[in-house]
Amino acid sequence: MASLRRLRRRLASEGGSLLVEVLVSASILLTVGAGVVMVLMTSDAQSSLQRSKALATDVAQNKLDALRAIGYNDLRPLSETVTVNEGGVDFTVVSTATPVAQSDAPTGCLTSRARDYLSLKATVTWAEMGARKPVVLQTMVAAPIGAGGGLVVSVTGGLGQAVPNIPIALSSGGGSATTDPTGCARWDAVAAGSGYSLSASVPGYVQPNGEQDVNITGLNIDAEETAQKSFAYDRGGAVRLQFLQKTVAAPLGTPVDSDALPADVVLAASNSITKPVTPVSGAVGSAGLFYPYPSTAYAVYADSCTAAKPATGSPATTTLITAGGTMPTATTSLPLQLPNLNVRVLNGNTATTKIWVKTACGTIIGPRAIVTDGTMKNPGLPYGTGFTVCAVDGSKKVSRIVDNTSYSAPSATTTNILTVPLVNGGTCPFPTP
Repeated sequence: MASLRRLRRRLASEGGSLLVEVLVSASILLTVGAGVVMVLMTSDAQSSLQRSKALATDVAQNKLDALRAIGYNDLRPLSETVTVNEGGVDFTVVSTATPVAQSDAPTGCLTSRARDYLSLKATVTWAEMGARKPVVLQTMVAAPIGAGGGLVVSVTGGLGQAVPNIPIALSSGGGSATTDPTGCARWDAVAAGSGYSLSASVPGYVQPNGEQDVNITGLNIDAEETAQKSFAYDRGGAVRLQFLQKTVAAPLGTPVDSDALPADVVLAASNSITKPVTPVSGAVGSAGLFYPYPSTAYAVYADSCTAAKPATGSPATTTLITAGGTMPTATTSLPLQLPNLNVRVLNGNTATTKIWVKTACGTIIGPRAIVTDGTMKNPGLPYGTGFTVCAVDGSKKVSRIVDNTSYSAPSATTTNILTVPLVNGGTCPFPTP
């Protein structure tokens, strides 16, 4: 009996161990099975990725082949994005053609011809690629003989110095270039042809003709040649003026009223340039930008044409213009003496009679008030002959042709008398409000 009990205890103990062994074996089997499934799934995903990459490579290669078939000049510039379906997959293809200069290409103002190359690049992506890198294929093509030429543009300033950092645009797909420390911008990969144009506009810079915007047209670029073009462009300066006049009450001179500033001034050096006057304070106004000639002073006079230039021997105002500066300075002003229109209105009402003037340049100035003796309150006007002067009092008008060439003080007994008619019917040959 004792032996039977020992056998039973032994069998019970071994039954528990067997159960544990069964559970462990099942766990191992499940783990191995999951691993096998994962390997199979990963293998399938990798196979799909490899297939998509192979298709993307074919798409990129086909695109490069298509680009090579396009005319060389038609590739400049090129940047396009298209969608291509290959093997049931939608691929996005970005194609570019970028000019590439040779490693030892000429620089600056050198006019030797650089060889012309294009870098063709096709970049292919697709939705399922995730964080993987796109497929990129790239190749270089050389320009056929006669396909292109070059262009060198030089920019100089008022001292004849090179002007760097000026961006210049070349039309017809030529792109843009910026002047280097030698003042030159260059294009070494331009399709041969005619009708090219250049443009530039930099705040604060001006040409000798007073224009800020540079527009040069009619450029021709010959195959295998380097065309040349130059222009003057420099930081402009402004002129600050105080406008003076003589009146019956102030025969030695006085500033004009703030509302009597001339609308424009002309500065004449190698060119006569008209700029509007911007009021500063009182009788002071400024005008600019003007090209900075280093040693040639501008002659300064009011109005907008050379007919307003004072005669030799008349009070003259001249000034140098410095690059980026205000002349004379930002705190002082250059005096500009205006000739005094010596007219007197009889039968005029100081409250209602106004004077209108058409200058030698065709500028209409007015209304100007009269004072108690009939003379103008602000007689300082641009220089010139053949002025048309109208006295207007409501519907009553009278006109006369006079010259404005005197710098002497006006007189209350002037002979340039306008008598306002006591009845309607007078005329003025130009419109007055």
